[in-house]
Amino acid sequence: MNNSVWISGSNGYIGSYLKSALMDSKYEVMCLSSSAPIGKHIINLNFSDKAEIKEMIIKFGPPETLIHLGWKNVYQINDESHTGLNVDNSINLIDEFYAAGTKRIIFVGSVSEYADQVGILREDDKDRPPENKYIEGKVKVRNYGLRLATKLNRTFLHTRLFSTYGAGQSHNSLIKQLFDCSFTEKKMILSPCLHYRDYIYIADAIEGLIRLISVNESGIINLAGGEAIQLKEFVKLFWKELDANAERLIFGGHEQPSYEQSQPKAYSDQTKIRYLTDWAPNTSIKKGIKLTIDQMKIQATLKD
Repeated sequence: MNNSVWISGSNGYIGSYLKSALMDSKYEVMCLSSSAPIGKHIINLNFSDKAEIKEMIIKFGPPETLIHLGWKNVYQINDESHTGLNVDNSINLIDEFYAAGTKRIIFVGSVSEYADQVGILREDDKDRPPENKYIEGKVKVRNYGLRLATKLNRTFLHTRLFSTYGAGQSHNSLIKQLFDCSFTEKKMILSPCLHYRDYIYIADAIEGLIRLISVNESGIINLAGGEAIQLKEFVKLFWKELDANAERLIFGGHEQPSYEQSQPKAYSDQTKIRYLTDWAPNTSIKKGIKLTIDQMKIQATLKD
């Protein structure tokens, strides 16, 4: 059990990278999915059925660590599932894995939990009223997990993952739209892009998550790049690396999408994760953008 890690949400962007990296690092990996067909390293599971979860754990034996990424309807931030189904399913997993002997649960939250705070963002900052049901649901699971871990003398890590980027994001992601548009003569119509992001390159984020597997202290942990950059500047850097005509970038052509957080200039304090894991991001924005585009070009070639 000491080297075993199970992942929920392994079919998603973060989960697919994490699964590969854990396997490359020789962890014993199993992936839980409510929709994917059964296959090697994949268990199809109804997260709403505690009896089924318990039976599955008994069959395969409990892992030392569960990394819980699975969360439905992420882009529909006020969907009822965030405070209903997602919370209930998460609590079912937490209950049954702790009951079976799992030592550590890593639950992945979001930078959006900091709402509209300005400046440096620290894990011990006081919670603000949730801006939407997505945040409300994440906070409910966090509070439940931390309480139960304390009661049972287990570890629960609520990891606030900041703005992660890299190749392989969904077709409607900003960088995918920029990439596709760069090969046309069309204009790239954007919102004003005046808000800020603390970006972290995907490889750094995955390394940080893997480092957390060795942590035995419950709490909230930020996982970020540690610097703020205005989205407009990020877009310009990405577009320039694509060698596309700057005149085709049109800022302010439409309003900011409702699901995007209107984040003022803010960035993560990295003190805690460095102390606990000796981890720090080592990929600059410029380097990360280049690596992302290089990989996207490879992926595009493979599809052709």
